[in-house]
Amino acid sequence: MSSIKANTYYRIVTHETNRVIEVENGSMLNGALVQIFDQNGDDSQLWKLVKTQGDYYRIVSKKSGKVLDIINGGSENGAWLHQWDYVGAESQLWKLESAGNGYYFIKSKLCDKCVDIVGISVLNNAKLQIWDDVRGENQMWLLEEAGEPAVKKTPAKRAPRAKKADKPALKAETAAPKAEKAAAKSVKTAPKTEKIAPKAENTAKKSTAKK
Repeated sequence: MSSIKANTYYRIVTHETNRVIEVENGSMLNGALVQIFDQNGDDSQLWKLVKTQGDYYRIVSKKSGKVLDIINGGSENGAWLHQWDYVGAESQLWKLESAGNGYYFIKSKLCDKCVDIVGISVLNNAKLQIWDDVRGENQMWLLEEAGEPAVKKTPAKRAPRAKKADKPALKAETAAPKAEKAAAKSVKTAPKTEKIAPKAENTAKKSTAKK
């Protein structure tokens, strides 16, 4: 497979959906299962193919540095896949065979069986296994080079300054509360004039009594 680039990470994409192979829950541990899931940009969904013996590769997780491996070195149909430290076992070595239209069958060196989706599922969390090559679409994988698009940062916008034309309006607004305060004072002084009125009535009574 001369088209595989060294030191390059790939997303391994299903044929029927845009889901990719990932390590379950982004685990860093030996024995973590491998499944398909929606693309989310996590490093547990990126894999590097490292050339080893002949046409075989080890498939290395970017997140954990561990490799795609068959549980217990199984060679029977239905043996599940997990990640494990690389120990050079044949259950950790894989050959890519063209399936046409840019897709590949990923075959184990141990038993020549294909990486396959359990239950022919296309749903999130469907686990992976090995199975005889039946030319199934659930055994076809697209290698999509993982680019890292630049993230553009937008500068924070400043609040617009008040224009000169708006300044008189602001003055009028600040003057309004002062006018209200003055009006409030005049209301408070009104009762005083009422108090003066009874005094005037008393003086009128006194002047009539003298007469």
